[in-house]
Amino acid sequence: MAKIIRNKLTPNDFNSLTKLVGWGQLPLDQISKALENSVYVATVYLNDELIGMGRLIGDKSISYYIKDLVIAPKYQGKGYGTLLIKDMIHFIKENTPKNYKFCLELMSAEGKEPFYERLGFERTPSKSCGAGMFMIVENN
Repeated sequence: MAKIIRNKLTPNDFNSLTKLVGWGQLPLDQISKALENSVYVATVYLNDELIGMGRLIGDKSISYYIKDLVIAPKYQGKGYGTLLIKDMIHFIKENTPKNYKFCLELMSAEGKEPFYERLGFERTPSKSCGAGMFMIVENN
């Protein structure tokens, strides 16, 4: 049975999971700082095996951003990503006063958009939002 454990993700586990999905690896100290500054960090274990992780960043009031959602490829399509997203939303609701609205955003990996749409996310651009955008900056 799968279980979610919050605040247990290590930099090495982060790199192991991102490597499995082709995202590469980052310096451990950089990951450590990112994890410390995250609003939410969780792992998914199946029995004793780490099979996924999720991470939220945000202002803890209006805006939250799903920065990382990774499920090991052999476990994708089995509901574990949905389990993490639902836990993220539950976490935000637990920590946000009643009657507040908040925005939960993300940038989907290519081809994964239908997964997020099934959970209620909308593609941008849409009637109310422009295209999502990003910039990667290297500090050499």
